[in-house]
Amino acid sequence: MHEDLLALERKGTEALTTGRGAAFYAEVLTDDALMVVPGYVVDKAMFLASVGSESAWSSFAIEEARVVQLTPVCAIVLYRGRGIRPGQEEYVARISSTYVKCGEAWKLAYHQQTPDPRP
Repeated sequence: MHEDLLALERKGTEALTTGRGAAFYAEVLTDDALMVVPGYVVDKAMFLASVGSESAWSSFAIEEARVVQLTPVCAIVLYRGRGIRPGQEEYVARISSTYVKCGEAWKLAYHQQTPDPRP
């Protein structure tokens, strides 16, 4: 389970660096998913619209990853994310993604990014 969730999180960052973020997250997010990013709380529709209108990340790396299993059907992936968008400074944040098991698939229900003051 831990490796499956880390792989899913990595697939998400890969989708964001290849311009496929909206399509990937349309499938992975729960209908009532919430994302807390610096300055905003967004729902699934708002997130998909913003991902579709922003430029893709040039690179994004997951560091210091770990998974905390809360229940057999709920777990949190925690890590330090490091990404670059064209023309912007490097973005470094502490990130958590909470997944719930829906049938046989893991779905992303909650995601939070807190900028890391120590890039």
